[in-house]
Amino acid sequence: MRNKVRTKVTKTTRFKTILRSDMSAGNKGKLFVKIYGKALGNIPVYLALIALSVIFIVPFFYMIGHSLMSVNDLLNPNIKWLPRSFNLNNYEYAYKSMNYLFYLGKTLLYVGVAVFGQIMTCSFVAYGLARVNFKGRGIIFGIVLFMMIVPPQTIIVPQYMMFANLGLKNSFVPIILPCFFAMGLNGGLIIFVFRQFFKGMPPELENAAMIDGTGVFGAYFRVIFPNVKPAILITSILSLVWQWNNSFEPSVYIEDTSKGLLTMQLNILQSNVSNVMQGVDFNEGITMAATFLTVLPLIVIFLAIQGRFMKSMAQSGLAN
Repeated sequence: MRNKVRTKVTKTTRFKTILRSDMSAGNKGKLFVKIYGKALGNIPVYLALIALSVIFIVPFFYMIGHSLMSVNDLLNPNIKWLPRSFNLNNYEYAYKSMNYLFYLGKTLLYVGVAVFGQIMTCSFVAYGLARVNFKGRGIIFGIVLFMMIVPPQTIIVPQYMMFANLGLKNSFVPIILPCFFAMGLNGGLIIFVFRQFFKGMPPELENAAMIDGTGVFGAYFRVIFPNVKPAILITSILSLVWQWNNSFEPSVYIEDTSKGLLTMQLNILQSNVSNVMQGVDFNEGITMAATFLTVLPLIVIFLAIQGRFMKSMAQSGLAN
């Protein structure tokens, strides 16, 4: 703490000394650039980051502000961001129309199972690609990289036909089953992250386990996997967000909306409001309230583990 105070005092004193000196303006400018050039060079980076943060934050504040507006505020052209008085009726209408608690629990169960299957299988595949020497390893890893750039929309038709012929449509099986074979949503990226972690671990860990009589599976589950907690946390959060926001595949496989997820309720929100909340006119405020309730669990989870998540990102090198 004392060193930081001394540094600040030294920089401030140096700045005042240069200003009060008898040097010419040109020499002062050169000296300022020499001393503070690095800090001045970071200003464009900071400005760019601020601009990007505004792009992401403004829609979020727009959503919250409009979710608290009454119908009169929404129709008033003079009100742009904040309502004249906070109105929580939109949240009540959205909560009841979406049957929020039921679909929230259902979504949490689905996402939890999908994330568990994806982390366990993708990490095991990554371990084989990183630590086991076998013919064709490079080709398989190339296929994994190819999986990262192939959007699910391009292969959804043959997948749908395959699961429909097996009698598995209108259920979550076509969505969850690929997660247990390292083929879930963005599974290639999760394999890549785990592979990078495994390649950076010393081979002495598994060699010691082998000497103790543990096989490959035992060395992985008892020694290797417990030592990649940062990768587990990072990939779990990423997989959670991807699975939670995945409304494309559920809308394809699940025809009955009553069997759908929380995100799918946004597509039928207007009809739900008219059926459940009779006499209530559907408006933008209800839509914004329902959207906020949909992303609220993700916000709560991230705030709860924000410190550990950022620490894991720093340890992994992904934040650099």
